[in-house]
Amino acid sequence: MLSMNKFLDKAKSLGSFLVIFLILQYLFSKLALNIYLSNLLAGIASSIIFDWIAPKLGIEKHHADQVKER
Repeated sequence: MLSMNKFLDKAKSLGSFLVIFLILQYLFSKLALNIYLSNLLAGIASSIIFDWIAPKLGIEKHHADQVKER
């Protein structure tokens, strides 16, 4: 009976570890997805600003674009 109690205690601790691990994995995957999407949206916004809006306002191209053209 004593070994069964030890087994159940280990199973409970392993189960709670797995639950915590899965919750953390889910949260980190959501965080990574949000970071990816925010970087993607920031890239799209900067492309729109520097390639489409800025030339219409008479603003020079971005410095990185000038270096790339040289």
